Amino acid sequence: MGINARHVRSFPKPLQGFTGDCVNPKGQIALVVNLGLPPCHRRIIADFVIVDLPSNYNSILGRPILHELKAAASIYHYAIKFPTPHGVGIVQGSQLVARSCNVNFPRVGVDTLRADSEIPSLDELDRATGEDLGLLDPRSAVE
Repeated sequence: MGINARHVRSFPKPLQGFTGDCVNPKGQIALVVNLGLPPCHRRIIADFVIVDLPSNYNSILGRPILHELKAAASIYHYAIKFPTPHGVGIVQGSQLVARSCNVNFPRVGVDTLRADSEIPSLDELDRATGEDLGLLDPRSAVE
């Protein structure tokens, strides 16, 4: 991305992912972010944490940025809307681009089910514990 190393500040805490794995960031940097199109646009300075991992995204706008913008994100519409002095600013995504990113980018460490593996139906699983009910004999619980 052409970032000068002298602008990178330390970030002492590891980041924890959705799967519980931890990543040690390379640092953090403050960048100017332009959102929307004139006249309904905003320009803010936002902190980004730098990680050295393969990703299908250059950056991720997190909750602090959305909060600062007073933005409303719609996953269904692939859009973010935020107030500006000249009306409502919009950042519009593309379902086609999002789909191609998710399909074309390899997911590291994600387990996939083999086609020959058996998956129990919901009727066979205890909803509270996820235990397979097909193998349980109710008579064994009564003495």
